[in-house]
Amino acid sequence: MGMAIDTVGFSALNPGAGGAAAVVLAGDSFTVRNGAQGSGVRLEEIVRQGVTAGFVRVRSPLLHDNVRGIMFTTPDTPSRMVLPPDVGQPLQPLDNLIVEISGGAAESDGGVLVISYDNIPGATARLHSPGDILGNVKYIKPVQVACAVPGTAFTWTDTVLTTTENLMHATSDYAVLGYVVDTACCAVGIKGQDTGNLRVCGWGSTDPTDTSDYFIRKSEREGRPWIPVINAANRFSTFASILTSAVAGTINVQLILAELTNTLST
Repeated sequence: MGMAIDTVGFSALNPGAGGAAAVVLAGDSFTVRNGAQGSGVRLEEIVRQGVTAGFVRVRSPLLHDNVRGIMFTTPDTPSRMVLPPDVGQPLQPLDNLIVEISGGAAESDGGVLVISYDNIPGATARLHSPGDILGNVKYIKPVQVACAVPGTAFTWTDTVLTTTENLMHATSDYAVLGYVVDTACCAVGIKGQDTGNLRVCGWGSTDPTDTSDYFIRKSEREGRPWIPVINAANRFSTFASILTSAVAGTINVQLILAELTNTLST
């Protein structure tokens, strides 16, 4: 057991200005995972993407209130840092979250919830703090992955890390410092056995000042391990993950990796 991060996707078709209940994406769940007894579970990020501005709302009887809950109306798409980045909202294991979203009357709108678990059975991720990484960097290596967007909006796309290039040094550890995308999307991240086969994601802004060191800054702000570390031996079963409102096309993701001089303990 150990720390893990999970990204839960959702969408709504033609929700309108009044909003509608969001539908969780296949393979995801609005039910909070059952963390180990007494361990922390937090809602870390709420991201919304749509063609028009609108709100995103997370409710539960176990949050502050079950009327408006945690509700943000965001002018930018995708939204960024609507939940204060220095502190997460504590969640109760097995709570069933209610997610609602608004937008246009003739469009798909969607988003993600990023949830961290201090101790979760069966899904331990290799997550480290900047102190484990800084001073242990041998090379900076951006790895580009051309991700083919499916014909349906808000469908997870998981593209093998070696799809576009295969230049990582075999068996080396690489820290995922952040990422850069050439097209705005809802969420960008990584998934594989080194992340407990859960998606570790952030928002898909095209501004690299927001994202190129995303995982470093997240770890520094919270004082907790947040930087995914992957081993190159697992690169053929590690994926760049994206979620977007776009339909068809290609989004180029560059994962900003640092090859480490020394292998880190898991």
